Amino acid sequence: MAVRRACLGILILACGVITTAGRDPQPASQSAPPTVLFITVDRNIDHVTQGFIAHAVSQAEQEHAALLVIQLDTPGGEYDATRKIVQQLLAANVPVAVYVAPKGARAASAGTFILAAANFAAMAPGTNIGAASPVSANGKDIGGTLQEKVTNDAAALIRSIAQERGRNGDKLEVTVRKAVSFSASEAVDAHIVDFIAKDTEDLLTQLNGKTAQTAGGPDTPRRTSFGKTVKTLRERRDLSQSMLAQSAKLTQPYLAQIERGVRRNPSLKTLRNIARALGVPVETLMSTSHADLTDVLLGRCARRFGLRSSLPLLSSTGGRIPSGEPYSRQPWH
Repeated sequence: MAVRRACLGILILACGVITTAGRDPQPASQSAPPTVLFITVDRNIDHVTQGFIAHAVSQAEQEHAALLVIQLDTPGGEYDATRKIVQQLLAANVPVAVYVAPKGARAASAGTFILAAANFAAMAPGTNIGAASPVSANGKDIGGTLQEKVTNDAAALIRSIAQERGRNGDKLEVTVRKAVSFSASEAVDAHIVDFIAKDTEDLLTQLNGKTAQTAGGPDTPRRTSFGKTVKTLRERRDLSQSMLAQSAKLTQPYLAQIERGVRRNPSLKTLRNIARALGVPVETLMSTSHADLTDVLLGRCARRFGLRSSLPLLSSTGGRIPSGEPYSRQPWH
């Protein structure tokens, strides 16, 4: 992990925007479906990444989300930015899950601290965590008294995180002092992370009903059924089943089966018709979609054009996440 601010001329590797659940922008209520927000961090950890995560946590709190999921794949990054991210995760008023994915991804160096600081720490098969020893910005040993000071500080931080989240502090500390790494299964066995999830659907399934101790008190993410989401949105718009069925070109009995959970996997055409009739994006009724962080920061579709910018981010954004709401909302089925 770099202990000084790294060069900004880094490659932007596919990062994600927040995608949230199918909820109108209003305070949460008992009738509102639970929401889950997703972001993807697939790059070095620096102050831009820290601002992006801070924005996500703030948005999740404003949305009264049931859960914020950060999908992580990072080789490491700046120590100061990492410490700020840890502070944000520990102070969050919503449950936060950090998920190392996809297969082959890593939570190395700075990523070790971020993963450990989450309420729920999960890893995909074939991922790894660790190698968190502090190094200079150019990747070399710092040396001397400064090396000892920085290492002791990082070790104390990782122990504090472990104590706060109930993780194995001894095993986490050796990732800092001895640059030890663990596979996903080794990390679970060592009580560094909570579980292995093969994909985001498996992640949400395993998280359903688990209780997290947030800064605002205990919180338990719970999923809702697709049918319940449709029913909630329909009732919020004062539509009867027959009215919605007619608008969506469905029979009333078929719609009733969807709302009761009898039919759990309607066709894409049916989803589109229901979404159109309810006046919501079809993504609201589908699985989560992601876009590049560069779309948010640079205002254009980087992935579409294969952009892998090496330009300093601050020259384009001033280091700020743009205002507005470039999000689509998804229900937690």
